[in-house]
Amino acid sequence: MGGLLGQEKPNGLILGYPATKLVMEGNTLMCRLLTGKDEPTPEEARWLDLAPQVTAAAPPLFVFTTGEDALTRRMCLYLVTAYDDCGLLCEFHLFQKGPHGYSVANATSANGSSQVLSPHVAKWLDMSVEWLFSVFGEPEFLDVSTSHIMEALKEMGLDLTAGDEAGNA
Repeated sequence: MGGLLGQEKPNGLILGYPATKLVMEGNTLMCRLLTGKDEPTPEEARWLDLAPQVTAAAPPLFVFTTGEDALTRRMCLYLVTAYDDCGLLCEFHLFQKGPHGYSVANATSANGSSQVLSPHVAKWLDMSVEWLFSVFGEPEFLDVSTSHIMEALKEMGLDLTAGDEAGNA
């Protein structure tokens, strides 16, 4: 596993509802937004299409979308196929129900709208973390507690909590 000071770190890519092929039949609006015209030049078409750029050096991929999102569903399939063709690590989830852009699909991102709540789709976040662990291993956690600092201060005769208790009494 990678480390610090210029050592290569492992990378993974997590994509939700990704727009990876922006020049597709029926996708004139996206082309207009990105290029200012209905048809891209051949060069623009190349940089607007991620799948042909997938090589053996591509990072492991976790991708999800919903079946009711016709545009990104097809793009995801196209990207996942490119990963499969290169024999790369890829986990793909196509949740049956749901519009584009559920985000985390729970109350945190719903902004009061019940239309973007889906306990089933909300599982993508936990699934992506499990996937990261399965690909890269469990992370090492450092002890970042400050209790040892507070104990050292008490040993020096500096009890910072005593003044707080007196002020609150």
